[in-house]
Amino acid sequence: MSGFCAPITAKQEKVSRAFKTLKGLFNGEQVVESFRGRKLKKVGKLLSDTYGTTDTEFGKKMFSEIVYRATYKPALESFENFTEGDYRRISNEIGKEARKLESGGVGILEKIFFVKRGTMSKFAVTSWMNKHINLATNYERTQYSRYLKDHMLISKLLRTEVLQRGKDKPDGQSRWEPGIKAVKQLEKIERELMLILHEPKTERTLAQAQKKYQEINKILQNGGGEVINEFRQYLETEPTTGKYVTGTGIKTTKTRWKKDAEGNIIGRFSPLVQEAGNIARSSLDNSGQVLINGLKNHLKVVKQSFLPDGKDDWSPTGVQVRKYEKKIGEHIKKIEDGMEKGNYFPHYLLGTFIKIDQLMRDANKDRRDKGKTFKGKETRDWSPENYLNQIDAVLSESRLNLGKPRSAQFKGDEPYEDFMKNPLGVLRQYSMDAISFNRVNYIKDIYLQGIRRLPKNAETSEGLRKYIDDIFTLAETGFQDRPRWVNRMVRAITGYEFFSKIGFGVATAARNTMSGLYYMQAAGNRSFVKYLSEYNNLPRELKDTLTQVEKEQGFLFEDLSSELFTEGLLPTEGVQVRDVDIFVDRDGKPKLGWRDDKSWRAFDGALTLATGKAAIFQKWTENYLRKHMFRHSYITKYNELERGGVSKSNREKTSKQYALDIVNKYAFEYAAHQKAPFTGGTSHVAGSIGQVAAQFFHFPFSFLQMQSEVLRKSKDAAIARQWNSPDLLIPLKFAGLYAFTTLMSGVFNTDFHTLMENDTVDRIADLKAAVDGDEDIRGRGYMGPALGDLYFLATLHEFIELPDSAIKDLVVGYNEAYKMTDEQKHSRLKSTVNVELSKWTTKQPKALQNGNIWNVMMNEFGLYPRAWTKDLRKKEPLKRLFPKQKGKKAKQLKKDKQSEELLKLYRAMGV
Repeated sequence: MSGFCAPITAKQEKVSRAFKTLKGLFNGEQVVESFRGRKLKKVGKLLSDTYGTTDTEFGKKMFSEIVYRATYKPALESFENFTEGDYRRISNEIGKEARKLESGGVGILEKIFFVKRGTMSKFAVTSWMNKHINLATNYERTQYSRYLKDHMLISKLLRTEVLQRGKDKPDGQSRWEPGIKAVKQLEKIERELMLILHEPKTERTLAQAQKKYQEINKILQNGGGEVINEFRQYLETEPTTGKYVTGTGIKTTKTRWKKDAEGNIIGRFSPLVQEAGNIARSSLDNSGQVLINGLKNHLKVVKQSFLPDGKDDWSPTGVQVRKYEKKIGEHIKKIEDGMEKGNYFPHYLLGTFIKIDQLMRDANKDRRDKGKTFKGKETRDWSPENYLNQIDAVLSESRLNLGKPRSAQFKGDEPYEDFMKNPLGVLRQYSMDAISFNRVNYIKDIYLQGIRRLPKNAETSEGLRKYIDDIFTLAETGFQDRPRWVNRMVRAITGYEFFSKIGFGVATAARNTMSGLYYMQAAGNRSFVKYLSEYNNLPRELKDTLTQVEKEQGFLFEDLSSELFTEGLLPTEGVQVRDVDIFVDRDGKPKLGWRDDKSWRAFDGALTLATGKAAIFQKWTENYLRKHMFRHSYITKYNELERGGVSKSNREKTSKQYALDIVNKYAFEYAAHQKAPFTGGTSHVAGSIGQVAAQFFHFPFSFLQMQSEVLRKSKDAAIARQWNSPDLLIPLKFAGLYAFTTLMSGVFNTDFHTLMENDTVDRIADLKAAVDGDEDIRGRGYMGPALGDLYFLATLHEFIELPDSAIKDLVVGYNEAYKMTDEQKHSRLKSTVNVELSKWTTKQPKALQNGNIWNVMMNEFGLYPRAWTKDLRKKEPLKRLFPKQKGKKAKQLKKDKQSEELLKLYRAMGV
């Protein structure tokens, strides 16, 4: 049998020589540059000592990260389309990385005011870590959206079945009663039962547990509980061949059959139960795959925790880890077998993943503590075998891989097993915990790999470690370490302010859409328009691949993750939302318990519903922008790599990573762990102040970071004479877009910058005006909406009066009641409830009465004439289009100007 290898092309051979040189430079060798014919400046061994050489796994990752940062291209020698400018840029980036590792640190301003994308991009290792945090976050959102859609549809189908069966029965559920009555009853009893089972075992607690078990059995045999029980049976049953009676005779078919306690076929499941079961089967299989990924990532964490550099060895610890790896493989195999047979239903043991997470935390803490005492040497007091055996016991006990426990038949005389019997509860808890388990272990693996490769400089490393620890804590556990009342207060205030200022906001959605023009400028207008016109005619293979990737990454879901269209509005508990948690009893022993607060749950649910409905326009525009940014970026990069001779698998992988990076660059990531600490992006209690005081400031901070990144990369490309770099002309394109918007504002005497915002330039202009002593510089201000409303109400009722100054006007913006007319005060007061409501109850009725649709548009989108738009008409080139007015028109203009000055005076007097 012979094999065939494609011959290496001349271009690939040239790339290979250049990469050999660049890798040598990275490794600290003195090399002769093959693409300029002179010696490169040696960077020393700092890169290879910190990251490892390019022959090691992590060193290869960091070299690839530097190549991507310089060229947006994969570090593959098979890719032919590298240029001389690319090589120069890569060599410059290698030198820059070495200098930063030697002396670069993270400044105090970067730690407090910079969004995480900006600060974490300082080093190759931190940039790599941050990208993987975002990948984990995006994957979690996708899986959660998928589960949520399935769960809602399953509940509707089962509720319909319950109502149909109970419509003629006196104890049947009323159609006016929300949800499924039996599910609520099961949840209540299972919560009570779970608490009993985690008490010390006595005759009393065993009797109480058996009584609760009989109550569950009774619910599942009557009314709506019967439907729930059949739904559970359907999920646990393998498809088999059987016979059933029809109106035309006996038919044989292969399906899932309803059976009695002895296993005899008694008929078919109802169509609605079957449909709900098929959706649940797909959802469970998907969650099973998520859990498999989580177990694989968990194994990586175990290796990183217990073995040097996470590498296999034959030490006693290494042997124990190998045994544990084999057991994890067995768990995975059984899950896969259950999915293949079609009866995979996890008989879920409450607290499974919480216990595993806690054991891993204890193991790492124990090892760190012993390391401090015994200089890092393993001692007899610390044994990985103990922890690994405990974790394996938890996984085995949970029976995540079994099809049917012995209590599934619900015989009243059998002892109760500590498994959830409510299948909808299992679906929810298992899906949530599998998703969380996968994300936590993925993030831990990335953290453990990267934290060992921080700069060697002690001061830099220590400060950077604390900063990174906070990011990973926030990404992994959210705000669970804060007092619960703090989280709830922040949730209530920010939720209300989102509804108040952005809810149903047409203008906000329009500005959101227009912000996509910055991406179009960067990508090229013609390229983007061409993509829109040719998308439906893409090759079938590429379109199928893109559809699958979009599905995996969540760009096909209409229900976009709420934190993306609610400006990062944070959930109460942060990231991990669980119904169960570990509590410590009076004896100091950990035990499981329910987080049960009905009043808060009702309020939080209502708030979630209100903000979700109010964000309808935000949802549409965010979904539209992110979807097309992703598609265009993916297709462009895929075609570029295909022309460069890259294999299909590498094309798909690189294109996906590139497209996700571009979406986060131009549409921004609103997860809490990506926000600046000043705006609440920290797990510390003090971060709650920033979440309230600087709400909605993540966009201007991210926009500033994006422009800073663009300028910096443009300069680097010019220095390297990398004339093909997309970074090179982006600043000029952005400047051109701003100049065009300004020109059109002058032509139409309308401030179009309210729609086509450049927040950074606008704020710089406001600062300049303040320094110059401009008397009318009020604008968006530097207060979050909650502080703005508070300050307005205080000045409205004359509780506070600050000295008049340009700086004060700049900070408070349009929030000071002293400078408003009565009509403006009335409108502003209503805007504390909802801005859109204020517009349509104060301004818009007058505009409609006048029959002027343009005034309606002006009020809705803020498209008003400004002093600067009028002045622009007096300058070249617009003064040629709008010559100076004479006669009556000139007198009228003068009169209007006097009226405007008089209006300013009235405002100053509070009239």
